[in-house]
Amino acid sequence: MESQNSITDDEGDCATGEQVRQRRHRIWTRRIVIVCAAALCAYWWGPDAYRRVNALYCQRQCDQFAPAIGSLPQKGPPDCLRRISATARHSFYDDDLFPFVHRLTSAGGTSRLVVVRGMFEFWEPRRRDSAPPRPRHAWRLSGDAWALSPATWRCDAGQSAARTTPFDIVFALADRAEIFGGQPDPTDTSHFTIAYAVDGVRGTIDGWLLDDGTVKLETRDGPAKAYN
Repeated sequence: MESQNSITDDEGDCATGEQVRQRRHRIWTRRIVIVCAAALCAYWWGPDAYRRVNALYCQRQCDQFAPAIGSLPQKGPPDCLRRISATARHSFYDDDLFPFVHRLTSAGGTSRLVVVRGMFEFWEPRRRDSAPPRPRHAWRLSGDAWALSPATWRCDAGQSAARTTPFDIVFALADRAEIFGGQPDPTDTSHFTIAYAVDGVRGTIDGWLLDDGTVKLETRDGPAKAYN
């Protein structure tokens, strides 16, 4: 006959009540230690892990960002770019236009988040501004094109590489000039286009991500072709 102070464990062995209590004590001690260790890890590494995950999420949104065809460019950076720039130590201002934000890959395999920002304004050139010939009064798109290395789990966007290329594109004298949101080329991962219109006459600006991480802009056609 079994004694009254003994019970049978999961394996069928006979264990006393004291042994069962000690076993339960060890199990709960391990659980408490695991919970405390997890809480300590979350305290030390949780905020950085959350920031990294958020940066990768925003990076993916910027990689695929493209406005509707024919829409005007956004004034101020897209929300995904704003959140990336907060950790990438690159400032993008609300007064700037952002005709193009998208991830491109050059012919040589260089992958960068390309950001074209600038000011679109009515401009009167100074006398010493000469070749190429420019109209006395014209609309001008001036700014810079950034090529930021993508965010990864180990580093933020633009940390391993960040190149900027200034540009100055002059449009013909006109009562009205518009620039539209840029579009990536579905047949060429290094190429994008930005459409514009001067008094209703449309034209195209081409852009390429080069292997050295710089961005090349060139006026393909339209009223601005003669001045750039």
